[in-house]
Amino acid sequence: MKDSKGKVARKRAASNRSRKFRRAVKWLCLFAVLAFIIDAVLYEPYHPVLTTYDVAMPGLPESLDGFRVVQLSDFHRSLAVPGGPIDRAVQLANGAHADVALLTGDFVSRNAANATSCCNSLSKLRTIRGAYAVLGNHDYWTNAPKVSRAITNSGIKLLTNRGLRLPNGLWLVGVDDEWSGAPDEVAAFRDVKPGDPCVMLCHEPISIKRFAGRTGLLVTGHTHGGQVNLPIFTKRLVALTHHGSYVWGWYRQGGVLMYVNRGIGTVFPPMRFRCRPEVTLFILHPTTRSRPCSIAAGLDLRYP
Repeated sequence: MKDSKGKVARKRAASNRSRKFRRAVKWLCLFAVLAFIIDAVLYEPYHPVLTTYDVAMPGLPESLDGFRVVQLSDFHRSLAVPGGPIDRAVQLANGAHADVALLTGDFVSRNAANATSCCNSLSKLRTIRGAYAVLGNHDYWTNAPKVSRAITNSGIKLLTNRGLRLPNGLWLVGVDDEWSGAPDEVAAFRDVKPGDPCVMLCHEPISIKRFAGRTGLLVTGHTHGGQVNLPIFTKRLVALTHHGSYVWGWYRQGGVLMYVNRGIGTVFPPMRFRCRPEVTLFILHPTTRSRPCSIAAGLDLRYP
């Protein structure tokens, strides 16, 4: 009789432990989901970060050692992306004391009317030699002429299939969007001589193929770094799309060093996880520089 009561008590105790364990797991899962929502929806999208790289750029003359280029991309101004994150990104960029700002497309998401407010924020960029831009696929999907007017009216120069030589001899060369524009690298490089130092910009990283045989730094955006950055999964998912294997960060093709920026805004779903919005500062150095640079040694380079 005692043994039977003991068995019942042990079973009841085991059942209670199991019930408590299940309850703890449920609460833990609820906490994890809540933490994810707070971080991915309420925190990360509104808190851009400044990423800085020293770049040993092929073809850069000694006279341009220390030239500072700041990049902002993929603003996607909309109801889901208010002006706050863009304003904060501009503040970060201004704090970088850059010589030039490069804006690599997707100023809006679905409504070209938002281009005015986006560019009003971007007009506050402060650099020595101004700001330059190319359009992205979303700009074309809405109303490219309207977005272009908002950009130029804010004092930003568009480099659509066009090169511009700065007074210090550095070329800025923009190529149109690969997906929805009319990219023409021949027209863009028409006046650029072999060996001229170049910083190139376009919206989509798959456009790197158009820069074959060129030398210099190429800055792009478009992918948002995947927005939700899960180890292995995000890279494989992006590889299934037309983006290829380019997610974010550094890639190299011949003499071209390409950086894929994570962008400022979001598209659906309007969240970021382990993928903060990004302003990128590139400090350029000639490859002859004796002190090694973070990118000269091949650090952070990923090959498609």
